[in-house]
Amino acid sequence: MNYIIGTKEQCEFYNAHVTELKKYNGVTMKWAEAKKHPTKDLWSIVEEPTIPVYDESELLIEGLEGVEVIERLLEDWTIDELELI
Repeated sequence: MNYIIGTKEQCEFYNAHVTELKKYNGVTMKWAEAKKHPTKDLWSIVEEPTIPVYDESELLIEGLEGVEVIERLLEDWTIDELELI
């Protein structure tokens, strides 16, 4: 499973893009929820396998310039906010 890392706006844009293409209607009304990094100003969202952001290094979705796609989130994404206190 790949994850897209970018701004909140980019992750929400990708979510809206996938939701529109998949035409969710019923129990599921959108693709996924963007998640904020616990300590950095970064956001992530799961990449839908049939709607990739990049093919090789070519950007496929306008508006997502500069996002990073990674295979899995690093451990620092799963830090419990209580651990930061």
